[in-house]
Amino acid sequence: MQVNQTETAEIFGVSTRTVQRWVDNGLKFNKENNNVLFDVLTVHKYLLQQARDALLRDEQGDTERYYDLDLERAKLAESQRKRIDLDIASRQRELIEIEDISKVLKLTITNSKNKILGISSKAASRLNLSHDQARVIELLVREILNDLAKCVDEFDDNYE
Repeated sequence: MQVNQTETAEIFGVSTRTVQRWVDNGLKFNKENNNVLFDVLTVHKYLLQQARDALLRDEQGDTERYYDLDLERAKLAESQRKRIDLDIASRQRELIEIEDISKVLKLTITNSKNKILGISSKAASRLNLSHDQARVIELLVREILNDLAKCVDEFDDNYE
């Protein structure tokens, strides 16, 4: 998994300056479109090697320090989990939330209802309809509105 310097620092809980020191000390990286990218597994291997080297130096000296392979594996797993969480978070920003879709649909339905309500009066005035004919159109509009209200209720039931 390729990450930039800032993301590498976040994943490993260090500063970007520390990551730069790792590079200065031999950490390998890739360069794509003028971006420096690090492979998370490569960084872990580098850190493991640095820890092993430190142990060898310590064994030759008097300093007591030990290296815990299980701890390093746990750190690797945690860093991979953090990277996956970052990926998920970024992808969620690309998706439209269901609440936003619901608001748009409700607004569209409300606007449609308002336009449909005006049909009977517009039709009566333009077609010179009698009072009874205008009443029939008004009843049809009310039926349409009731059907729309049922659709809205079904939508709410399905997506809440």
